[in-house]
Amino acid sequence: MANRLFDNVIIIDSAMGNLSAVGGTSANITNYNIQAIGFWAGTTLGNVVLTGADTGLDHIVHLGYVTAGSGIYSSWHSHSFPLGLRLSALKVPTLTAGTAFVYLA
Repeated sequence: MANRLFDNVIIIDSAMGNLSAVGGTSANITNYNIQAIGFWAGTTLGNVVLTGADTGLDHIVHLGYVTAGSGIYSSWHSHSFPLGLRLSALKVPTLTAGTAFVYLA
């Protein structure tokens, strides 16, 4: 599968390194207003890092599979931005064993 935009949700299932999360080098999305980000981890190896323009410094969120002890596991995590998060770039340098969902306002 490839990352794609469906209505107001960007579905991310592929790491893109230093390219735009949607569209690669020919991305036509130049502004993002993010309401929330969710991540579903398929296994305990699930891990995602979303960044802005700089993949080394602009980490927006880092989510993964969490073990809370005593056999309590969580494969779904989310982070919301109540006032919205405006970005001019969205990149996915890391994605392993899962799918991220970026909800646009």
